[in-house]
Amino acid sequence: MAIELPAAVQQELTRLLDNWTGALLSRSRVIDDLLDLRAAVAAHPAAQARVDRALGDLPGQNLVAREWAAEVVADVAATFGTVQVG
Repeated sequence: MAIELPAAVQQELTRLLDNWTGALLSRSRVIDDLLDLRAAVAAHPAAQARVDRALGDLPGQNLVAREWAAEVVADVAATFGTVQVG
């Protein structure tokens, strides 16, 4: 059974994707954005756990591929069921 994606979470996921421009992102920015996302999904343990895994597995020392970050966003959305983000 799919859980409806809350509007606030949808807005946060879309905001992240819209603000992440270029192929590489500042690692510190990605961390800050993922912490914001973690707060936005606080009521959904599976989504929060996915963000926690991403924070623990964050690649790079200074830069993170946008593709990797966008995959995290898609995975978080998928924890709510089948939804389109972006």
